[in-house]
Amino acid sequence: MSSLLSPISMIEHASVVITPMIHLVYVASFVIGIYMMGMGGWRMFRYGHLSVEDPKLTVSSIIWSIIIGSGMAALGAIMGAGLLTTMGSATPSPLAYTGPGGSDIATAIVDIMHFMQFLGVLWFATGCRMMYRLNVNQARQDDFHGKAWTHLIGGLGLFDIAGVAVMLANLAGTSLPF
Repeated sequence: MSSLLSPISMIEHASVVITPMIHLVYVASFVIGIYMMGMGGWRMFRYGHLSVEDPKLTVSSIIWSIIIGSGMAALGAIMGAGLLTTMGSATPSPLAYTGPGGSDIATAIVDIMHFMQFLGVLWFATGCRMMYRLNVNQARQDDFHGKAWTHLIGGLGLFDIAGVAVMLANLAGTSLPF
């Protein structure tokens, strides 16, 4: 009979798989980004030959395909550069929790931050994809620009949740215990 894991142990074991999942999202966004750039090139070719016959082909849809596709292809570099710029490290900053609970809580906070970073990467990639669909006139029923921008900005905020917490504390004129 196996022994039961404590909640802290379960969080530690779950956090081991988050980094490979983030890398999987980076690889998937790279492939999707290359596809979007290729479709932008294909649209550019078709625009030169069929612009009168296909009203969905516009210069802006071609440009947005290439811009968003290149952003998706470089998603890993963009996210890493964002963390390096604000925190000096390409991984989430380990918050040093000084409240009750000691080191177990500090470990859980770091692992939870990694999970939030994973969600931020997913939401940012979803926002890029939604923006792409909106700008090439292939939006789904529930897609709109406000939702796409919410995903983009919220994803960036979640990706660097420690930096955002420090920034908000500084804006409010307070200091955080880390």
